[in-house]
Amino acid sequence: MLYSAEGLEDSIIQATDGEIGSVTDVLFDDDQWTIRYLVVDTGNWLTGRHVLVSPASIRGVNGREHRVLVELTREQIKNSPDVESDQPVSRLKEIEMAEHYRWPFYWAGPNLWGAGIYPYAVGTLPPPPTPLPRDELLNRAEDVVAVAAEESHLRSVNEVTSYAIAAHDGEIGNAKDFLINRETWRVEELVIDTTNWLPGGEVRVSTSVIESVDWARRQVHVNLTRDQIKQSTPFDNAIITS
Repeated sequence: MLYSAEGLEDSIIQATDGEIGSVTDVLFDDDQWTIRYLVVDTGNWLTGRHVLVSPASIRGVNGREHRVLVELTREQIKNSPDVESDQPVSRLKEIEMAEHYRWPFYWAGPNLWGAGIYPYAVGTLPPPPTPLPRDELLNRAEDVVAVAAEESHLRSVNEVTSYAIAAHDGEIGNAKDFLINRETWRVEELVIDTTNWLPGGEVRVSTSVIESVDWARRQVHVNLTRDQIKQSTPFDNAIITS
């Protein structure tokens, strides 16, 4: 079973002590095609403010009730670092959020989530960090500065779902949705809307066929022909988990 990125939008985020807002966008990294954050509009609770929620804090998704359960308190979210979600989120800002929430540094390690292949959502959160000796703190500070200099690879699902799909023999449709592994939060499949090119509506293709993304031209290039896409598995909302 899979999560739909489109289906996650407008979902209510339920903290341990109340609602905090609703999902307005989903951010993924264009290196490993994995969902890193839900963008949450806090509405009248924190007027004019958007916050980011990592899958590391998610404890469940109720598709029928359009609700995402997170292991966070309203106070934690209220005191979280400010993030301009409509601007590129810097690696330094990601470090600030990770330190605040005790999220993993997903970019620091050989696996999908740094040290592991799953976010904390599949297991339990680690205990609060214990104070480190001064020398270790200085070494960690140097590591953080080095990592902060790296380029962030976060992209908006809302933006990419309007991109054209370019097969080897021409354009064939538009990106319509991302289908997400419910444990790793990796994007497993891309839903393509072929309605304006071919009969048959929406089909699913593996993200493994994506060759490149032309961000300037707003195109996703896939290692398939138009006919191969036409014959791909039809998209059925029933595959989405409840």
